[in-house]
Amino acid sequence: VFQPSASVTHGILYYSILGIVFMIVMYIFAVLQYRSTYTTVYDESANRRISLAEKLRKLPLAFFGEKNLSDLTATIMDDCTDLEHTFSHAGPQLFASIISILITVGMAFYNWQLTIALFWVVPLAAAILLFSKKEIQKSNESNYLNKRMVTEHIQEGLDTIQEIKSYNQERDYLEKLDASIDTYEKVLTRNELVLGMLVNGSQSVLKLGLASVIIVGANMLANGSVDLFTYLIFMVIGSRIYNPLNEVMNNLAALFYLDVRINRMNEMESLPIQQGNTNFKPENFNIEFQEVDFSYEQGKPILNKVSFTARQGEKT
Repeated sequence: VFQPSASVTHGILYYSILGIVFMIVMYIFAVLQYRSTYTTVYDESANRRISLAEKLRKLPLAFFGEKNLSDLTATIMDDCTDLEHTFSHAGPQLFASIISILITVGMAFYNWQLTIALFWVVPLAAAILLFSKKEIQKSNESNYLNKRMVTEHIQEGLDTIQEIKSYNQERDYLEKLDASIDTYEKVLTRNELVLGMLVNGSQSVLKLGLASVIIVGANMLANGSVDLFTYLIFMVIGSRIYNPLNEVMNNLAALFYLDVRINRMNEMESLPIQQGNTNFKPENFNIEFQEVDFSYEQGKPILNKVSFTARQGEKT
């Protein structure tokens, strides 16, 4: 292109072989990416779910008396699902984007002025997102609590459906359920709008980088401090380099979304398990009461030194 009189050094065979080699390399990386994204992540997810089930199995019964059924089923399972999705679709892509960005930093050794013009927007966009982290976490926690409120309302209806029908409270129950769903949707829409403005705002700042490369490069080309080929190289890279940066912004926002879920998981893991001996081999299955006292209120005994034995195989 730059020297029409120059002869072609390599023929079509050379570039065909080169293309095949690159295709093989891309295939190898695609296989590694697939295994990392799905196989490894979901193996770990299976381990996490089994670990959570084992933890629940060993907790004292008092814990289940303090928690609603909806909290233990829908919410905890949603936490696992959100962790799976984010670690499979955001975590690997975040690291890949950062690595690709670090590779392009080597352009500074090629031409530091154009590199600065290309990357000066990155710390500014990152600062906007990081300063917005507190607002993002607050919004995510609000969405989380509102969603749990809807789930608990539905579970309450399932548990008390007979009472609701017996006392003709269907209309009242459905009106309250609709109100909780409307509140959840309204807050979720508002929060998504705010988060979208913050994340997209940081991404929009990145667009200024290409404009600065065009302006700085044109000035340097005019005064002869850079050649046309270098200018075109930075133009091409500038049109592509911001795609992985946008992915970094999106994936960081997704990781912020997990903070509430991870805190709940950590809270569950930190709970003390029930203590005692698990080796129990009784001679029989009789149930024996020995002078049992019980009362709901102090000074009003319900049982007073009750003793009896409910024998195995007999009716008591």
